Amino acid sequence: MRILFVAARFHTNQVPFVKALQEAGHEVLFDVLFRGGSEDHSLLVPTVVRPSLLSRLRMRLRRPVNVAAYHADHSFPSFLPYLRRLRRLRPDVVVVRDPNRPFARRAALAARLLGRRIVIYTQGEVHARSTRKKDLMREGLIRSLGATWFSPVRGEPSLPRVHERVNYLPFAADQDRPVKEVWFVDDRVRILAIGKFVPRKNHLLLLEAFDVLRRDHAVDLTIVGELSHADHHAHHALVMDEIALRELHDEVTVRTNVPFTDVHALYVQHDLFVLASRDE
Repeated sequence: MRILFVAARFHTNQVPFVKALQEAGHEVLFDVLFRGGSEDHSLLVPTVVRPSLLSRLRMRLRRPVNVAAYHADHSFPSFLPYLRRLRRLRPDVVVVRDPNRPFARRAALAARLLGRRIVIYTQGEVHARSTRKKDLMREGLIRSLGATWFSPVRGEPSLPRVHERVNYLPFAADQDRPVKEVWFVDDRVRILAIGKFVPRKNHLLLLEAFDVLRRDHAVDLTIVGELSHADHHAHHALVMDEIALRELHDEVTVRTNVPFTDVHALYVQHDLFVLASRDE
């Protein structure tokens, strides 16, 4: 089959999905609004879809601080050109990320008009507290698009299915790689934190906690993050200032835009992984 993913960007947590589909003999395409600095394009190169004139005008007028987040939440291509693109590509399945976003809504509508099968892919909770409003909205979306829904978040296979077309599909990682065998080299605990340089990743709180920890323990910290947009650079500068203020240069290393293919080696080299994000 020819499978087209539609998302704001090609995130690294989607790499295993793509790899599994390709190894099963499927052709995978990816339409995005922008590319990130730490993306892995070894399996495929995503196609950046040009935003509509209206999207570009709104961008100029609003001048958002977080350009990537604005693109993801507000930008979209012109509908008729994108409809023609799908007609040319002739995908068998269109996988739509976050149908509440304008790009996804237009892509889903175009796919529906062309009679293509649609899969909705979100990171919403599968077995969470449901409300009448949420259930009706989900049912309406599934029925109107004739779609199947997948999410990797808070699903429990042993529980009854919440809907015949709602499925729990957990994230997967490639295990065919070296595993950690040597721990606490030189009697030091090496801590790894990975997250793009935005406030919600809580780098400053992490540094504050690490500053307390290092007073009584032999610890080192490596911070790995994406640095590809103006808002990333601004937050990265705050992180570097905090390291200087707390005099953490000897214990803290900051690395930016590490290729996805090199990240596994970092996990092997460290003893503890910390995710300090407040919204994940």
